[in-house]
Amino acid sequence: MVTYLDDDEFNRWMPNAKYTLKSAYNDKASEFYNWACLKAQQAAEYTVKADLRGTGNDSFGNSISLLLKKQILMIIQLILLR
Repeated sequence: MVTYLDDDEFNRWMPNAKYTLKSAYNDKASEFYNWACLKAQQAAEYTVKADLRGTGNDSFGNSISLLLKKQILMIIQLILLR
């Protein structure tokens, strides 16, 4: 089986995503809802960036919608190459 994941790059981003999401849960429990929302969005960005960078794609920017569009295009290309 061929793997397309750069483990080092993926593992560089995923711990940040998990840590930030955990922090968002703590903020929610403390009723700091604005911080919880911000951190949850950042965790989503880190997760998508982990996937994009781990598969050798660029992940510039902080717009989760643009990052998700890049990720969807990447998935479509992988499907079409099969």
